[in-house]
Amino acid sequence: MYAKASICEISFAGIGAHPDVLTNPRLGTNTLQAQLDVAPDIFSRYLEFVKTGNITPLSEHEFIERSLPVMARASLFRAAPQIAEAPIKQLDAVIQDVAHKYSGELEAIFLGKKEPHTLKWDAESDVELGRGYVQVNYRKDIQLRVLYFSPAQR
Repeated sequence: MYAKASICEISFAGIGAHPDVLTNPRLGTNTLQAQLDVAPDIFSRYLEFVKTGNITPLSEHEFIERSLPVMARASLFRAAPQIAEAPIKQLDAVIQDVAHKYSGELEAIFLGKKEPHTLKWDAESDVELGRGYVQVNYRKDIQLRVLYFSPAQR
């Protein structure tokens, strides 16, 4: 959610980002291709989760590292006019850093082997590593939650 825009964007399985936003030079290269490459894997893992209730495929650190940026971009990077004001490069960098540095820790948290906790990211931002989710609270303007699954019993 972006405070200045007062909107909430929801995405499923990494689908929803606007191609023009994903090809924005501020995001670097290959962000559009990453969406196209990873979204089908996200979708198939969610289908399996719905069938079996098994969270293990959604909790694998390799999958988290690849899927977290894709799922975050799908809801953050829409064609909304407010995106021009949003700090997309900085947000994308936070998500990529979390995915790269904390995917192993997230796997343990997702599987209940480690307690959820909050990381102080900078003076105005923090990142919650929760059971089944990652939430970025970015400088009081943007709150982004990427939900992999709910820990509630199915």
